[in-house]
Amino acid sequence: MPAGGFAPGVVRRRYLVRAAAAASEIPAYNHAQVEAAFKDEAMTRASPQAATAQEAASAAADHARSKFYALAMFPYPSGALHMGHVRVYTISDSVARFHRLTGKEVIHPMGWDAFGLPAENAAIERNIDPADWTIRNIAYMKEQLDALACSFDWEREVTTCSPSYYKWTQWLFLQLHKRGLVYQDKALVNWDPVDQTVLANEQVDAEGRSWRSGALVEKRRLRQWFLRITEYAEELERGLNDVDWPESVKEMQRHWIGRSRGYFFDFCRSNPHTTDTCLRVFTTRPETVFGVEFIAVSPTHPLADRLDTPTRQHLMTAATEGTYAVERLRGITLTHPLTGRSLPVLAASYVADGYGTGAVMGVPAHDERDFKVARNEGLPITHVIEPAFTADGAGESTGSGVDADDRGDIDGVLRCYTGKDGTLVNSGKFSGMSVEEAIPAIIELARSNECGGPMTSYRLRDWLVSRQRYWGTPIPLIHCRACGVVPVPESDLPVLLPQGVEYTSKGRSPLATDHQFVNVMCPSCNGPATRDTDTMDTFVDSAWYFLRYLDPDNEQLPVGKDAAETEMPVDLYIGGIEHAVLHLLYARFVNMAAADIGLTTQREPFAKLLAQGMVHGETHKSAANGKYLKPDEVERRADGTVVEVATQQPVDTTWEKMSKSKYNGVDPTQTIAEHGVDAARLFVLFKARHTRGYGYLRWPGVRRYMRPTVVENPRYDTADGVTAYMVPRNGNQVDIDYDSTYSSDELPRRQGRIESVLRQRWPAVDATAFAEEEVELAVQVQGRKRGVVTVAKRLVEDHDALLSVVLQQPFAHKWIQDRNSIRKVIVPPKGNIVSIVLNKAKNKK
Repeated sequence: MPAGGFAPGVVRRRYLVRAAAAASEIPAYNHAQVEAAFKDEAMTRASPQAATAQEAASAAADHARSKFYALAMFPYPSGALHMGHVRVYTISDSVARFHRLTGKEVIHPMGWDAFGLPAENAAIERNIDPADWTIRNIAYMKEQLDALACSFDWEREVTTCSPSYYKWTQWLFLQLHKRGLVYQDKALVNWDPVDQTVLANEQVDAEGRSWRSGALVEKRRLRQWFLRITEYAEELERGLNDVDWPESVKEMQRHWIGRSRGYFFDFCRSNPHTTDTCLRVFTTRPETVFGVEFIAVSPTHPLADRLDTPTRQHLMTAATEGTYAVERLRGITLTHPLTGRSLPVLAASYVADGYGTGAVMGVPAHDERDFKVARNEGLPITHVIEPAFTADGAGESTGSGVDADDRGDIDGVLRCYTGKDGTLVNSGKFSGMSVEEAIPAIIELARSNECGGPMTSYRLRDWLVSRQRYWGTPIPLIHCRACGVVPVPESDLPVLLPQGVEYTSKGRSPLATDHQFVNVMCPSCNGPATRDTDTMDTFVDSAWYFLRYLDPDNEQLPVGKDAAETEMPVDLYIGGIEHAVLHLLYARFVNMAAADIGLTTQREPFAKLLAQGMVHGETHKSAANGKYLKPDEVERRADGTVVEVATQQPVDTTWEKMSKSKYNGVDPTQTIAEHGVDAARLFVLFKARHTRGYGYLRWPGVRRYMRPTVVENPRYDTADGVTAYMVPRNGNQVDIDYDSTYSSDELPRRQGRIESVLRQRWPAVDATAFAEEEVELAVQVQGRKRGVVTVAKRLVEDHDALLSVVLQQPFAHKWIQDRNSIRKVIVPPKGNIVSIVLNKAKNKK
């Protein structure tokens, strides 16, 4: 047996307990004593920096040594870790330990997503500086991670609120600006009246409330900074074919990107006193273009700016609620590109800003919503498609469509025919054509007149990154009356956050209150200028951190090209399914842009994704305003009703993903103190498969599995086939699981072994040990040879298994009806023939 006690070909790490030792004779597992004795040693052995001199020399000499980049999504340091964090980091640590045992050079870093609303709101609640609160929490949460015995590479640690990090966030922003991927525009935005900041669409729930404060979101029109993520829409969708992600996550991203193939027509202004600009309209039904009677735009479309605020707010509310509302835009008409007719323009609640161009053709005769508009507004209804009718009598048909029995209701059918089959009418030279024939002909005419053509539309909108808050990365741009928007020189980065700012300022960015920060000289003309006072969306900070981990001390670039070339992509990215759309989409976009800049050659940052299930906690929300309540803000009455302490009104109680913002987390420190680190790690993996969520209700009997003589048979598989928990099998064998840091050291010591499991190599499987000797058998049926079969030699003695193999052969189908037709199977001692005797009545002829 080789060093370490492992037999060749054995995959499990198994230590044999002396047969004479009964389970009752082995001392009980005392987690406190074991962890105290082995903490420093176990952590040192598990650390990626803990290689011996011989190992270090070997690694340095072997530049071809394979790497494995295991990355768990880093946390917000706005409070203590909860059991949800324990789960994701235990999974990543198990994966990292496994690949270290196989000899790979493992990258397993950790850092802090330290900017953004969670940290700032926590600081506001406690009336302290966000930086002090964040630093204090990082220190505490780092202690929690150390208590979990996670083998993170702390030499790679990054903190997004550190100037040494956000300098490069600003640098990346400027590179995007140079490439035309940054622009400022006036936009109707979601405004949180409580947090006093702009919210992305994804931060507004289905009820129109803020994801954090629970307040009803308002609409305001502000100048905002955008990143042109839409420039990468096609690649973002196409790239999903190249990554090993759960199909459900891919589908969520595809849905968000929302590719739709169709056509466009340009409808130009026809007003004599306005600029002759055109409005591009997207459609999937070009055959109806001759039936257009109006153009409808979304309530947020720039053309809707002419509406007064109450009217526009009414339209937007109707759009949110899915109800009908339309308002005609006075003083503006558009010219039909193919007929020259003048068409009115309306703002309609049913037109989505994210669909096509935010403008659609109004075809009352062939769209039910447009039909309702035309009836209410007194607009014409022009039928341009006549449905095909099924002929009566002989059974012949002029095409699929409306049954002949419905001819009596022909007027009702033609009022609004939404079918896609039929013949064009009232369509000029295209009348009489079928829909299938007319579409290419109409598009060809539009292309020749330069007023239309094929178009691929995306639901994806450009990324709004402006935030009117203090605790974020300052936007490195300067506004000069003479020069316009001027980038901050790269030599002046980072633009530091000023201290002592009144960050609870309402209605504008807190940075705008610091005149020393705001007033600067223009770097272009040296005249008076002002800094931009918005900060970046925290998703910008987390969209590239995986690159910085690879080269955290680089002072010349965000990441050195050599480091990115050899270490990217992330081999396994682990995080919650709730990040399936936003974070992953933004990170992919920024990484693609970084590749275009020349920082990396890998366009997809995450080769494989493990979206683990969520740990749920009991969550309480105020029924009055939807605000999340802390545990001490609610009380449970004798009848089980949970009420808000301040109002004594019942609250909405649900089980939701553990989150600091929802005040429903369970601090793992208490769990570890009571049950031990290994038991805590095993519990979060034992409770449910990695793709499933579960509620944290009570602690199960995980400690039973910690008894050293019954630890056996790891069953849990992560995406990489990594065992994750231990299940009892018998009292004679023990599996040492690298997921259990301390017991992995303790159990070998009890059996007289010195070397820790965590410093051994994972046994290589000897494939030859599984190879089986094969034999060739002649198959006789009723004494005549009917074929030959090759089987494992061991099957010669197992007549039932041997017969199953024979019956699967093509020749057997001809000569043997079924297993019931066989009387007996004879295999002579030499084992080179199998003779099958049939019941004569069952013979096939």
